[in-house]
Amino acid sequence: MPQSILNQITDLLKRAKTEHGEYEKSVLNGVYDQEWDLWYASWLIEHGVNDLLNADMTSPELADLLTGINDQHQQTDPQKDWADYTAEQLVETVA
Repeated sequence: MPQSILNQITDLLKRAKTEHGEYEKSVLNGVYDQEWDLWYASWLIEHGVNDLLNADMTSPELADLLTGINDQHQQTDPQKDWADYTAEQLVETVA
């Protein structure tokens, strides 16, 4: 997969992180979103992640994948930027 696609996915994840922070602040009144994975999955699909990955994932499928990647990130390389790590893992797993 071209580096530009990886960069686009990373940028999409960074935008999602910013938007989700605003969602937690404004909609959830600062409360941690226990269902962050579903929010991210829906947002990412709505903003074209399936096109970038040449995939056809549903929100629940992507949410499960994001949860697994997040757990793996925390266990193996927590110092690496979350968006960078997640983008790499999505490309390796899906594309």
